[in-house]
Amino acid sequence: MYPWQLDCLLRSGALDGEKNLVYTAPTGGGKSLVADILMLKKVIEDPDKKGLLVLPYVALVQEKLRWLRKVVECIKKVTAPGIGRRSSVWRKRGDEDAIRVVGFFGGSKSKTTWADMDIAVCTIEMVCFLTY
Repeated sequence: MYPWQLDCLLRSGALDGEKNLVYTAPTGGGKSLVADILMLKKVIEDPDKKGLLVLPYVALVQEKLRWLRKVVECIKKVTAPGIGRRSSVWRKRGDEDAIRVVGFFGGSKSKTTWADMDIAVCTIEMVCFLTY
């Protein structure tokens, strides 16, 4: 990690949820990693939180989708003992504690609902489909 990324995460108060964070860096500077870490921390720690990542191109959505799924494949959400998630299509597979990352973009055929996911990665035109 770059020193500025560590500053954003550790010194700004954003990682602890104490403050919001606004930062800029040139293309390829590592902005996405900071945003991904903050989003993943919220989703892992609070089973009621959702992440929404909006990207401009299908290729970027597909790339981010693969990367996020790889990152979370062995991570379980923090849940209180005896408290489960609402009944959903995911429960049938026994992965209700897993972080579920779903992609939405032109040509995708996902029937997943907002309740059945933790992180949605989508193109701008697909955001409206997630809200209804």
